[in-house]
Amino acid sequence: SVGNSMKMYVVIVTTSPYMPAGYPASFSAGGVSFNMYYVPGGLTFKAGTGDSTPTTITNAYWIAKTSVTYELWSTVYNWATSHGYTFANAGRKGNAGTGNVTQPVTVINWRDTMIWMNALTEWYNAKNGTQYTCIYYTDAGYTTPIRTSTNSVTIDMTAGTQDNPYVNNAATGFRMLSSAEWELAARYKGSDSTNGAYEWPVGSGNWWTKGTYASGATASYTNNSATWAVAWDTDNSGAASHDVALLAANALTLYDMSGNVWQWSFDWYTSGSARIDRGGSWGNAASGMQVGFVGSLYPYYAYANIGFRFARTNL
Repeated sequence: SVGNSMKMYVVIVTTSPYMPAGYPASFSAGGVSFNMYYVPGGLTFKAGTGDSTPTTITNAYWIAKTSVTYELWSTVYNWATSHGYTFANAGRKGNAGTGNVTQPVTVINWRDTMIWMNALTEWYNAKNGTQYTCIYYTDAGYTTPIRTSTNSVTIDMTAGTQDNPYVNNAATGFRMLSSAEWELAARYKGSDSTNGAYEWPVGSGNWWTKGTYASGATASYTNNSATWAVAWDTDNSGAASHDVALLAANALTLYDMSGNVWQWSFDWYTSGSARIDRGGSWGNAASGMQVGFVGSLYPYYAYANIGFRFARTNL
């Protein structure tokens, strides 16, 4: 109160149900299903193989349980190519185009991956009546989702092109992971302080996998048995990709975060001409399985050892 006057304020507080790290969500459409897991916002870890760069992810997000399977890729791809989408590459079932549809999709470039996110969003809406909004656009007003990718070796940074789409960060649809989001999810251990984990920030109760470990491993990449328990690399893969989720998961119930196939992220590498990929593959030595290791490829490359997984922002 001021003098003889008094002002009264009404404060309305809204809350959402608490979701712990690793809380699951299931999605199904067109006879295909996939799972995603919740990652809280506001977490900080130390990035890199030397655990040297404090990195904070502000916003909560959902991350797919596995790399995108050929089954999910092709289901969305076939719908999308009949609904205004043109992809540079049709994708391949695993590294050789044989085996089960639960092999990861490969031979897709970064641009294919990016527009497929829009296709996944629109396909899911068409099948389920949802109204998720696309992430990547040709225009600053977010009216026209980008729906075309090419294998052009020219990188065009004009705003709204396949190499520099407008990004609607308020959109509710499916999207690519940032490199830091990928690394946080690969390292997360929660309250588990075992197997060489480090706590960060100190006293927070949040523990993280060291940068030299494969995701979910109990020891450094130099320990073959620990690495092979969670990752397919050149020494245990038989020179081939494998069905997703055959090896052990990490603390968030994510499979193949290390090994099997590389995973495209949205971010540019420091050179500015290549996009970051994470996790290593069936064709790489165990050193490529390290959660702190950062790879890079030109956005028009489409190889038999690279795929991707996806995310949704928790809005």
